[in-house]
Amino acid sequence: MPHTILDSEKVPERNHASRFNNRELSWLAFNNRVLDEAFNAAHPLLERLNFLVISAANLDEFYMVRIGGLRGQIYNQIDILSDDGLTPEQQLELVNIKTTKMLDRQQRAWQEIRKELELVNVHVCRTRELSQSDAAWLEDFFHALVEPLLTPIAVDPAHPFPLIPNKGIALALEMQSTTTGETMVHLIGIPASIERFIQIRNPHSKQEGMRFIQLERIILMFVEKVIPGFTLISSGVFRVVRNTELQFDERAEDLLHNYEHALKKRRSGEVIRLGIHVDTSETLRKFLREHIKFDEKYTHLVRGLNGLSDLREIVSCGRDDLRFTPYTPRHSERVSDLNGDMFAAIKKKDLIIHHPYESFDAVVHFLRQAAKDPHVMAIKQTLYRTSAQSPIVHALVEAASTGK
Repeated sequence: MPHTILDSEKVPERNHASRFNNRELSWLAFNNRVLDEAFNAAHPLLERLNFLVISAANLDEFYMVRIGGLRGQIYNQIDILSDDGLTPEQQLELVNIKTTKMLDRQQRAWQEIRKELELVNVHVCRTRELSQSDAAWLEDFFHALVEPLLTPIAVDPAHPFPLIPNKGIALALEMQSTTTGETMVHLIGIPASIERFIQIRNPHSKQEGMRFIQLERIILMFVEKVIPGFTLISSGVFRVVRNTELQFDERAEDLLHNYEHALKKRRSGEVIRLGIHVDTSETLRKFLREHIKFDEKYTHLVRGLNGLSDLREIVSCGRDDLRFTPYTPRHSERVSDLNGDMFAAIKKKDLIIHHPYESFDAVVHFLRQAAKDPHVMAIKQTLYRTSAQSPIVHALVEAASTGK
């Protein structure tokens, strides 16, 4: 028999807030599913680590753009509700709760994977696990390749707090003068020009397998040689993520200059997330919060590795036996039959390239051919993310240089 809808069962209106999921919380749920793969025992170990790296890099980008946008709305007192009926303040509060849980879960994944990597002779060492010969090898390495890159800064009225770049990691050091007994805070930025995970290649070591140690641990081992006349009292590792949401005025007379200026500002935007290692003393924690001007309730105390995305260096350590079996995509037979002429292949019949089963080289070749073809007047496409040496960008630059 027909069902009568009672008042309490009425379907909400089409645009009612209850019909929508929050955009930010939905994205966090997606990233949690990425993180789930780091716990998937069916995957090879370094692939699990790679999923952890991806989830950490994703979360950084989420903060740099999406949370940067929310913080901007709050700062400018914009009270527009989201589709699900939440104010920017309410969204930020919910995001903070969810991300705190996610950050802790990422650390649990790292500790689990780290233990399993040790069973297959891939070690990320702690200082106490080093032998005397390891320490001697690291001291030589430090003086030759690390020390020249370090610039310790004593923070006092004459030396203001330095700029820590976006996703930058630094050491906060509470140090005491051996002559005056005065206590000062020094900062040392971890240089980004060398790898953060240094492989220990000590020829005198009896240890088997691959061994790595974090760069900040090496610096701490010899920090009193970097800052002579001071004794280390306590230390802490901290990391900042900054607001990189880009805003452009497309009416600007010099759009290129406008973009260049906005991109440079990404390195020094407002701090959106401050991660401080949990072992850092309360004195240093308070010092960092005050100088970075960051709210305590949004400060994350890291119970593990600060900056998990840097673990990509371990993923690419060369242990292919701990990775997925490489897949070789096929090349389009029609393009090959026509000696690589993409235009001829498309003219013959529409062409679909199915990634990852078919090679992406066809797309790159298509753009290169278009860049050189005198009959091509313009190239229009949506370009979503690029690598550092993107062949797509090179092809587009070549096209632009010929007036397309």
